[in-house]
Amino acid sequence: MVKQLCPLCRVPLPNGTEKNIEEASRRYFVVSRLVETGRTSWSALPTSAQYVLDATVTEWRALAEKGNAQAQYNLGVIYMSGQGVAQNDAEAVRWF
Repeated sequence: MVKQLCPLCRVPLPNGTEKNIEEASRRYFVVSRLVETGRTSWSALPTSAQYVLDATVTEWRALAEKGNAQAQYNLGVIYMSGQGVAQNDAEAVRWF
């Protein structure tokens, strides 16, 4: 992977929106895989997995509030199905 650097001072540039979505989604899928393989359930996530999921939801929410459609959709899905968050149809509709 090539790091993006400022052309003037050569300091690494912050990630763009697409990179942030990609990284947050990757973290979500790691937690999701724990549930899919039967190692845990959404309602009984280990503390470490819940922490990762909470950070992912926080990042998606920040991006969704800026109008990112993928983050909005992701939030809609998890609130609709209660995947690591309290199931909330109103919140799901808000993000869909």
